[in-house]
Amino acid sequence: MTGHRRDDGVAVARQPHMRFAPFAAVAGGIVGVLFWPLHSLAYLATKDGGDPVLNWADTGRDVFGPLLDWDSVDTVYKTYGKLWLIVVAGFLLGLIALRAAREGKGKPAGLERWGWRIALAGYSLLLLGVTVEYFTPWLDFGFVAFSGPGLLLGLIGSTLLGAGLLRGGPETRVGAWLLALSIPLLLAMTAVFGHLSAGLLPLDLAWIAIGLALLRGGAQSREASASTTADWSQVSQP
Repeated sequence: MTGHRRDDGVAVARQPHMRFAPFAAVAGGIVGVLFWPLHSLAYLATKDGGDPVLNWADTGRDVFGPLLDWDSVDTVYKTYGKLWLIVVAGFLLGLIALRAAREGKGKPAGLERWGWRIALAGYSLLLLGVTVEYFTPWLDFGFVAFSGPGLLLGLIGSTLLGAGLLRGGPETRVGAWLLALSIPLLLAMTAVFGHLSAGLLPLDLAWIAIGLALLRGGAQSREASASTTADWSQVSQP
């Protein structure tokens, strides 16, 4: 990979798609943070909606009423579900950008390497799953065949990746902790609020944090490169 190296060893790729990927991770995470109450409340209003630990559905519908009552509950649920495509695509692009950056310290090994591989498979399968669920008539099939297995692999991979990143320095520590604890946090948040949109909030925040760290690293790398180029230009002048 062609890239600049920061003092702490984090490489930032020159390729335009690698510069875009951290922005996508941040944007996807923000969309997840903003839309999870709407998707969760829409789900709780369907025939499949259960009783979460926190009895928040009535209060939530009072607050977000106009955003939930514009069509049938099933249509509202599937419409907001389409936003998962943006969120999961952000996860996947953030994962790819993180791997590119981390290779500046050498080939990732151990937990980080296996976590990245498993998370890549999981996020890719999850992306396929949300596409089938919310953009075709086969919602249940999409979840059982793709989203469910993809989510399981994604969580396992995220946990291993987070544990590996915790050994790698402070630049991604907040995101690393959120990834490492993604399984218990998902179980707790889903139980409290009654839907996976809430359960995946820690992953949303994790990829916001990691995306911002990658953007900061890229900006510092470009500044250092520009400074070095300017210094060499001055030295080479007769």
